[in-house]
Amino acid sequence: MMRIRMISRNPSDYKRETSDDIFKIRRNYAPNIHPFTLEREYVRATNSAKLEKVMAKPFLGCLQGTTDSVGIISLNPETLGLAVLGTADGNASCFCLMYRFNTGMCLTENSFLNPKRMRAKLEEYATLTTHV
Repeated sequence: MMRIRMISRNPSDYKRETSDDIFKIRRNYAPNIHPFTLEREYVRATNSAKLEKVMAKPFLGCLQGTTDSVGIISLNPETLGLAVLGTADGNASCFCLMYRFNTGMCLTENSFLNPKRMRAKLEEYATLTTHV
């Protein structure tokens, strides 16, 4: 005679209480079952950092004349199409966004432009030049 063994489970272990609840998922976090968790986490962190860098600043266009990576962008509310880019080496470059050319550049003595120094450079540039 053959023996048949039934597998029985408690329905409360895997069913939701209401339709709004999330499904219960059983996971085994044993490191011997998942040998590449550290490598997978490293790849995910690298991809996340790359995506954050890509999505960090809006793409204004290919602006020729920037000397280093752009750290701060300031748009002029009085004149449409005028943007000032602060680069990591301390330069503040003014660009006409309609024609994508450099209208002026302010050089600074320190390296990185923070927002306070950028505001001072904008005021200095506004007093030296006329609006485009």
